[in-house]
Amino acid sequence: RAPPLGRGGGYMNMKIAIFTNNYLPNPYGVSGSVESFRHEFERMGHEVYIFAPRWKGYYDNNPNVFRFSSIETNVKIKFPIPIPYSPKINKILSDLKLDIIHSQHPNLLGSAAMRWAKKKNIPLVFTWHTLYDQYAHFAPFVPSKIAIWWAIRNARNYANKCDQIIVPTPSVGEIIKNWGVTNRNITAIPTG
Repeated sequence: RAPPLGRGGGYMNMKIAIFTNNYLPNPYGVSGSVESFRHEFERMGHEVYIFAPRWKGYYDNNPNVFRFSSIETNVKIKFPIPIPYSPKINKILSDLKLDIIHSQHPNLLGSAAMRWAKKKNIPLVFTWHTLYDQYAHFAPFVPSKIAIWWAIRNARNYANKCDQIIVPTPSVGEIIKNWGVTNRNITAIPTG
């Protein structure tokens, strides 16, 4: 399901959709990682489309950034939670001739990424950015053990359905295997 090879055996320029729950102007790590990937892909001649939550009061200069409606939250940190359905964005995605979808999360817009990869019959790459058990405290209304169990289970199940998993270090690859990820297509690519 890879794009066709061009002359000289290299891949032709691709149209890549990146789905992320965390993007500019959010200052946290995933935003920086997405921007690193976007800049490098564009430098290589690929077209990159970003699908992210709307951040109240922020406007994109990049015409290839599309924003899902979101719910503003401020539980420990300010963080918009995307609503993973939009008739307007569905129309945009229907019209785009994408080669691959790169998901940054196993939930919310990650679910939309998986749905669109299946619909378009194109590969889905998932970057497992972090050890989700370390973030259970961001759901203070759920007992910690339940939040950790659900986060790991959800991410594991998602990763096992993807065509490729990217992890930031080989050690994270080993941890997620111990958590039950059986997908053999795991590659370590350091962030940045």
